[in-house]
This record gives sequence, C-alpha cells and structure tokens, in this order.
Amino acid sequence: MHPLLDELRSRRMGLIITADLRRAGITDAEVRRQLRRGEWVRLRRGVLAEASHLAGLDGAGRHLLETVAVVLALQRPGAVVGRHSAATVYELPLPRSLDGTVVLLDPTQNRAGEGYRIHRAPLPDGDVTRRRGIPVTTLPRTLVDLARTLPLTDAVVAADAALHRLPELVTPELLGAAAAAATGWAHAADARRLADLAVEHVESPLESRHRLALLTSRVPLPRRGMRIDLDGDRFYPDGLWEEAGVVQETDGRVKTREPWHDRTAEQKVWEEKRRAEKLTAAGLRFWRVAEEDLEPRAWARAVDRLLGMLAHPVPGPRRYRAVFAPRPRDPGSGSPGSQRVASRRDPMTGG
Repeated sequence: MHPLLDELRSRRMGLIITADLRRAGITDAEVRRQLRRGEWVRLRRGVLAEASHLAGLDGAGRHLLETVAVVLALQRPGAVVGRHSAATVYELPLPRSLDGTVVLLDPTQNRAGEGYRIHRAPLPDGDVTRRRGIPVTTLPRTLVDLARTLPLTDAVVAADAALHRLPELVTPELLGAAAAAATGWAHAADARRLADLAVEHVESPLESRHRLALLTSRVPLPRRGMRIDLDGDRFYPDGLWEEAGVVQETDGRVKTREPWHDRTAEQKVWEEKRRAEKLTAAGLRFWRVAEEDLEPRAWARAVDRLLGMLAHPVPGPRRYRAVFAPRPRDPGSGSPGSQRVASRRDPMTGG
C-alpha cells in the first residue's frame, strides 16, 4: 500500500477516502479491482474500508466507523454527531438492540438518508466539540440527549460509565448543568432525573443496574469508591456497607471468560477465591449478585439475604481499615479486586 495512504488511513480509523487514493496515484481501475476482489468495501460515496478491518469490529466499532464515514461523505457544515452515535464516539455502553442508524444533529433542518438521520436540534457553541477528528456533541450534552431518547436504565448505565471513565470530560456538576440547560426541551424531566441518578465510581453496566434495583427496593445503598486495607493488601470492593461489614460483589461472567492484565480466567477465579477467604477471615461478609439476580423473584431473595446481613453485623473488633479511595484507573499488575501496597523503598513510588 502507498505510504501516503497508510498515513491518511491511520488518521481516519482505517477508512480510505477516494480523494486520498487519487493523490497517492492509485487509479479508479485499481479501486474497482480491489472492490471486485472483496478486499475493500464501499461504505459511502467516496469512503471505503478494508474488508479485513471491518471483519475485526464488534457492533459498536462498526457503528463508530459508519458514523465517521457518514460525516466524511456528507461534509455538511453545522451538522454534528449526536445521541447514541455520539455515545459510540465516547465508547460508552449502549443496549445491543439499539437502532444502527447514524444520528446527526443540525440546528436548521431534519433530513434522512440511507443509514443516517439528521435531527433538527439546538446546538449552542458550548455543546459542540471534536473527538476522533469529527464534530460531536460534548459528553454532558450527549448524556442529556441519551436520557431524552433511551429508557432511563440504559441512560444511567451510560452516564455512570462516563463519570467513571472520562472524569476529565464530565462531572456530576457538569451533567447537572447540562440537564438544567435542557429545560423546555422534549423529555427534559428525564434529563434531570438522569442527573440525579448517575454517580461516580461505578465500574460496570451490571453494577449500575444493581444500584438502580437497590434504589427501587428502598435498601440503603453501599458506599462506593472505598478501599479496604488488610495486612499490606488493598482491596477495592464494588460497594461496602461499612457499619455492617458487608461487601457487595457484582459477579459478571466476563471475569471467568476473558484474560485481564495477563491473567488467565483460571488465575482470576483463584485470586478471587483467595481474596474472599482473606476478607472473610477479617470479619467481612459478601453479598454476591449476578445478572440472573435481576429477575424479580431472584432479586427479592437477594434483597432478603442482604437485609438479614445488614440487620446482624459481625461482632468483635475489625481487622481491616476502610477508607474512601477509588480504585486507580490503571491498577497495573494487581488483580481486579486488589492491589499490593508498594514498599516504602519501591523506586516506582518515589518514596
């Protein structure tokens, strides 16, 4: 492949623009040959992609590429990526059942085309930014629009993830201000509700759904962003009812299937077992919930189990210390639930 084309393609997430091909000296006949062979795929007029690149993408990755392709093909000043397409640009979790139509927002018109739709919507200057080289609504505005167009649970899942993963782009205060700015828009009350419900330090969509279920069950919420210090180890629970000594563990199947920081699934399961044994010996108890527990009858049993634990704290002195200290965003070589305390002489800590 021509070196100029390689450089341009890397800037555009693997997309190939026909104008770039001509500048690289690649003829239309060569393009048609690549398309006939199935090595390239035409996404939009003037926008291509390698078939091997497309084959390696999941649904979110394909939607992101389609979104960038639409923007490059339309070249419409004033239109920006919005709603669930903007959420894909920010790599937020979205329901798999979501319509794959690319969504753009424009302050002057509605328009529909093959695979995309432009919605007329107000776009104050402060609500527009650029990410991945394309115009997109800011993260607070994106979350507000998700609340106005998706079921509340799905919007909260995305907002919790944004607050956890992208604190430099959105905070609870910025989200609240964006929701207030939407007053008078359709479904503005849903945006305000999202701002009230979304919280920091929630690390997975399943944790978000369990948190919402606890809210509707009128059960005291655990503290999040806590760290448990015990015998030189640091443990980061999904939630902690400190007074009762109860740890929340949200068990997703992914931890038993996929590697994590060079650890196999078997190693992860073993480390989780040893971690639980150590914390249990220190006087803590585990309230474990999984996806299956969100089914109404299973959830009722899980809540009853939790209430029983909260009503009967473990007696005796604590052998651990609990402090507010959210899990580092890059825990390095530690296990998903723990991190070894660095030695004072560890040169990596500067201590």
